[in-house]
Amino acid sequence: MDELSLHFVRDKEKREVDFLICRKRKPEILIECKLTKKEVSPHLAYFAERLGVKKTYQVIRHEIETELHLHGDSTIQMISASQFLKNLV
Repeated sequence: MDELSLHFVRDKEKREVDFLICRKRKPEILIECKLTKKEVSPHLAYFAERLGVKKTYQVIRHEIETELHLHGDSTIQMISASQFLKNLV
């Protein structure tokens, strides 16, 4: 079984992302949680690029249509919390 770990990410400039999941100490998934849909979090895009994370999610509390946003080599998926949680099962 793969070794997974859960982290919080913040740098000296106070950019932060809510969750980082690592597999065998390698960054694999970034997740930012928001109450409402606005635009893609610039911090999420920044850390996705800096850490080389391909799977990035901005999870929104309210129901929304899933959207994909390209940022460099990363695709950020904006998704409702209910849909995100359904996909975990």
